[in-house]
Amino acid sequence: LFDVLAYVAYSKAPVPREERAGHARVYINSTFDAKQRAFLDFVLQHYVSVGVEELEQELYDRFGQLPKPVEHLLYLVRVKLLATRAGCASVQREGDEMVVRLFEGLQVPRDALHGLTGVQPGRTVIRIDARGNPNRWQPRVEQVLQRLVG
Repeated sequence: LFDVLAYVAYSKAPVPREERAGHARVYINSTFDAKQRAFLDFVLQHYVSVGVEELEQELYDRFGQLPKPVEHLLYLVRVKLLATRAGCASVQREGDEMVVRLFEGLQVPRDALHGLTGVQPGRTVIRIDARGNPNRWQPRVEQVLQRLVG
C-alpha cells in the first residue's frame, strides 16, 4: 500500500500490483505485530487479486463504514489510475474547479463528454465545477475520466 501512496502522491510510473504488494510486505513484516500483519496481508492479497474497487467493497463488507481518510485515499487511487489510463498529465484543484490536463499532443474528445453538467471541455483541458459538497463533484471527476478512457 505504501507504493500505492507514492504512486498517488508523486506520479511514479505504475508498478504491477503483485510487485507493489511485495515491496509493502517487506516493510509490513519488519514493522507490525502479528495481528496487524494479518490484517494488512488480507488487504494486500485482495488488492493484488482484484484491484482497488473490489478491495474497497471487501473492506466495507468486512469492517463496515470505512473511515473518511480511507475513503479519501481510495478515491485518490481510483482517480490517479483512471487519469493515467486516460492520458492525463494532471488532475488538480484550482479554486472552485477540478482541472484535468491531457498530455501534450492529445486533445479532449468533446463528444465523449457531451451531456455532462458542470463540465467545460477545452482543446487540451477539462474544467469541472467543484463547488460545494465533494459528494456532488467527486463522482463527476471519475465520470469524466471514465469517458476519456472509453
